[in-house]
Amino acid sequence: MSDIKKKVFDSENFYKNQFLNFDYKLADYNFSTLQKYFKGDLALELGPASGFMTKALVKEFKELHLVEGSKILLDQIPDYVNVVKHHSFFEEFNTHK
Repeated sequence: MSDIKKKVFDSENFYKNQFLNFDYKLADYNFSTLQKYFKGDLALELGPASGFMTKALVKEFKELHLVEGSKILLDQIPDYVNVVKHHSFFEEFNTHK
């Protein structure tokens, strides 16, 4: 297993057991800072992890694609009507859009 893939699998435990309240506050800040730059109806979220940011992004776009290397984390994100989940590493992901 490559070092990158091992890090992805190791991150599953971090997001399940060690994610801090500060991380959520930082994600909220990132969202509010970037929201003014959103354009169009389609978005791609790379590495949604626990799906915290996904909850906000799903309200902003008609179609949201998630790319997550951890199947365990991806499966924990709710199945939103306008979300397409892709279990893939970034380096291996291909899209038709």
